[in-house]
Amino acid sequence: MKISGYSGVLLVGVFGLGTAVITLNRSSPWEGVAGVDASISCSASCSSSCTVSWRKEGEHTFQWGNGTLLFQPVEIPDHGNYTCIHSEGETQSENKTIEVLVNYPTTNVSISLKNKTFSNASYTVTEGNNITLMCSVNGFPPPIIKWYKDGVNTNTEYLENQYGRHQHDGFASLYRVTDVRCKDGGTYFCQANNTAFSQSTLDKTVKVEVKCDPVLYDVPEKSKVYPLVKGETTVVNFTVQANPKPLVVAWRYFGKTEINPLTNISDYEHRWYSSSDNIYHLQLFHYDLTDNRTGLYSVVLSNGIRYSLNLTYTLSIESEHGTTPHTSTDFNGTTQRNETGVEGYCHDIKCTYIISGGLFLAVLILVLILATALKVVRPAPVEHIYDDVDESLMVHVDVNEGRYIHPFDPYSLLRYLDRDMSYMETAV
Repeated sequence: MKISGYSGVLLVGVFGLGTAVITLNRSSPWEGVAGVDASISCSASCSSSCTVSWRKEGEHTFQWGNGTLLFQPVEIPDHGNYTCIHSEGETQSENKTIEVLVNYPTTNVSISLKNKTFSNASYTVTEGNNITLMCSVNGFPPPIIKWYKDGVNTNTEYLENQYGRHQHDGFASLYRVTDVRCKDGGTYFCQANNTAFSQSTLDKTVKVEVKCDPVLYDVPEKSKVYPLVKGETTVVNFTVQANPKPLVVAWRYFGKTEINPLTNISDYEHRWYSSSDNIYHLQLFHYDLTDNRTGLYSVVLSNGIRYSLNLTYTLSIESEHGTTPHTSTDFNGTTQRNETGVEGYCHDIKCTYIISGGLFLAVLILVLILATALKVVRPAPVEHIYDDVDESLMVHVDVNEGRYIHPFDPYSLLRYLDRDMSYMETAV
């Protein structure tokens, strides 16, 4: 008798206290292969009046009144637990259970997001959100799932480590991306196969598009100083990443005169060039430059997602006797002035710090020298004028009851006064 769609691995359990011994020709769990005929035999030592039958767990209508369970052939739904029952009269004496597993290639691979399958193989998300891609697959043994982004393997998951070697109606692997950014956009696909059927590799693809604000792709470019030469053209370059492509919504000049480069098309122009997905090059042209166009410029970019991007740069006058400006190739192959400036001209903040520090150090050294010189030429205190006077050089004048007075200075007088001396005369 044929049993459609059943093959398996048997998990054997022993129940009851009967004396008969039940024997199965397969050990549990037992693995069959889908599409191949197989059988499981159950025998028991009992009297001539005993009977042997099969039951399947979870299927109350399944009955097999023979000691040999036939699968012609094994099919995927055949997996499950089967119990061989030995009965003698109306008394059940013994039973054993075997788990049947069915090996079959990977099938039904799909990618979904929040349990929703992609109908057009694409999904759009705004940056800052989280996404979880789920790759669902059938097959046994549990398949190996490999995730790829733009052709590069980013994760490999062995589903048997998660589910064990047990039969399930399906398996799933999750791929999470938190705080999505512009760089996370691209083509994702999951690849599934199992060890029993190496030729059964299947994959499913989904394209994830990330809507993102414009950001500077080359951070050091955000603020620059560019040389200005009268009558020549200066080109300012910026590289940004955004989706969709941004627009120049404002271009301002904070200088000697009020100029709106967006409306002054004879002296200013901007162009966009695309080099790869979501990468854009912006060029700002300044034609026929004059002295009154030096100073700070600001450019505002926006694509309407969330935030705009503000870029600044400065045009500074180049010495008329300086070296000839360098040139570089534009994004479209046109030769343009080099925005990095000319040799011997200081354009960046580091150079400014060095010059300022050198000037400060020079002033400090000069102050120290002047202070030392003033200390050397300072006159000695008056109180020390008579410290080294030779007493032998003193002139004595004879007068009647006359007296002579020692030379003294005001500071000596103060010392005498401190000693309660009312005068400093000495008798001749």
